Amino acid sequence: MTRRFHRIRGFLDLPPRRRRLFLQAWTLFPLLAAALRAFGFRRVCGLLMRGPAGAPPDPEGVADAVAAVELAAIHSPVDANCLLRSLALVRILRGLGADPRLRFGVCQRDDRFEAHAWVELGGEVLNDAPDVGIRYRPFDTPITVPTHVWR
Repeated sequence: MTRRFHRIRGFLDLPPRRRRLFLQAWTLFPLLAAALRAFGFRRVCGLLMRGPAGAPPDPEGVADAVAAVELAAIHSPVDANCLLRSLALVRILRGLGADPRLRFGVCQRDDRFEAHAWVELGGEVLNDAPDVGIRYRPFDTPITVPTHVWR
């Protein structure tokens, strides 16, 4: 059997909700990459954060979203770095009614400056190890973008 067949079979074996979330994330990655280049971070983030967050989704829905984004990143047609993965997860979670926070942190390793992005919901890290705030010194407050960015 070909590798392609195994990938299709693996996709079809996913539960329906995770399959839908995978497709959403997989299509978001190239769109977000192009939008960041064309419009910049502030506008893209402002667009993703639009709409009121409702009641938080069930924990299983959050877990499905996180897993779907990570799986889609593996198969993405673009390099789905931490920023793209985090932005996609924020958009998907907002669509599920959650109010996630996009966080950024920095560290210096071997004379190199590194930045990292991750998502938190209710103070819990979703798409990284729980100690990410120790490994990367986070900015004091989560990133919020004013709603007037697109006006």
